[in-house]
Amino acid sequence: MNSDWLSNLSCDTEKTDELVKLLDAAVILLEGGNDNDLKILDMSHDDLMEFIKERGGEKSRNNSESQESRPQIENANEKENTEKKAAEKPAEKAAKKKHRDTYSSGSDSDSSSSGSSSESEDEANQAVAAEEKETKKDDEPEVASEAEAKVNGKTSADKDSEDKPSEEVKEETIKKEENSESTPNTSEVAVDKPRPFHMTLSIFLRNLAPGITKQEVEAMCKKYPGFKRVALQDPQADRRYMRRGWVTFDRSVNIKDICWNLNNIRLRDCEMGAIVNRDIKQRVRPVNGIVNHKNLVRQDIKIAAKIIQNLDNKWSIWDNSHEDKKKTVKKEEPPHTFGLQSKNPVLKNITDYLVDEGSFEEDELLGETKEEKKDGDEVTIERDEELLKVLDKMILYLRIVHSIDYYSGIEYPNEDEMPHRCGIMHARSEPPSTNQITNSGLTDYMNAFEQKIKQFTEEKGKLDDAEVTKLGRKDPQAYPLFCY
Repeated sequence: MNSDWLSNLSCDTEKTDELVKLLDAAVILLEGGNDNDLKILDMSHDDLMEFIKERGGEKSRNNSESQESRPQIENANEKENTEKKAAEKPAEKAAKKKHRDTYSSGSDSDSSSSGSSSESEDEANQAVAAEEKETKKDDEPEVASEAEAKVNGKTSADKDSEDKPSEEVKEETIKKEENSESTPNTSEVAVDKPRPFHMTLSIFLRNLAPGITKQEVEAMCKKYPGFKRVALQDPQADRRYMRRGWVTFDRSVNIKDICWNLNNIRLRDCEMGAIVNRDIKQRVRPVNGIVNHKNLVRQDIKIAAKIIQNLDNKWSIWDNSHEDKKKTVKKEEPPHTFGLQSKNPVLKNITDYLVDEGSFEEDELLGETKEEKKDGDEVTIERDEELLKVLDKMILYLRIVHSIDYYSGIEYPNEDEMPHRCGIMHARSEPPSTNQITNSGLTDYMNAFEQKIKQFTEEKGKLDDAEVTKLGRKDPQAYPLFCY
């Protein structure tokens, strides 16, 4: 609201490019982008496609580098195993020595108690000599390796300095993998490369059994690179309670290969029917140009203010503390106070535009009377730019914050999980000629639109426990399977 995005913007079909740019900017910021990422909106379509291809190539290179680093980790693990085995050899030898000593002492004591001490000393000396020979044999490879290193002009110390321990090698390779995964964000910011958060590819799943959960679909699709999110539709009774789904991926992936692989997978013995989902062709769609009339604009401001106030109260938006909320619940407030009791900046001073003005006293004193227009009379479209500017802010607020397309009277549920966030919006078309509009046509359009959008203007209160039981609420102790 405080930026210059809305300064010269209006919800007209003539401003289609500006409206699409605003919706894409909202998606980028909702995805965690910054001002640097918004620069991608200034690119042309061809430059944007080339940039996405380059980004996909960088990701593939990073994946290949991570795959190349895996053999280094395996070699480091092998070195660790050999070093552990070499360290375990002296301990095994000492254990064998103790076992031989105990066995020899036990056999001597059982055979004869009058054994001579000289014989036991000779046996101990022979065992020590045998162990010394074994240790010499074990040390011979190390000596040979040191001799080879001296012949090649390298000492053992130099070799140890060149060859890092396996733990350090393993740590470095792991760090390289972590850096390769995080480089698309850090390196691009360093080189001032924006991230195309608003550009996605998606796959439509035509048939999903009602027992398939969202977690199962996510686990299946996370195996493929560039996976983002999954959206599932509620089971439909007319389709045998089958569900539909949309899987969203990054723009840099090969979506056709992923779609082919998903078609070869059966999830719970169900063929999903994966199809590549196309992009939305017409994102800003026109409505009847009669809505440009000043009287209809004033009525739209009243209706939009009611909707914003109801939805802000429903989701507790613009509430600073829970104490204020408790106070407002205890006090009885007059219904539909519009911007008087709201902290929403969109509804600030909204009552200035909700009241009609006229010089009725002056007309009465002068004896002038204005003839009321009949239903069959033609009406000229009068545009009030000040009223339209106020209404456009409210329409854009409803579209971005509450996912409500005002002029179509439609709410887009679960839009945050769908592939194209802020995808479609309706805007005003050019005003029609005066020969096509009558006063009765205006009133009919106003009444029809009020009935269409009535579901958002009426505030729905919460039901009491007594009313819920009348509607058939089940007791969780008596019906544990129905209460979940």
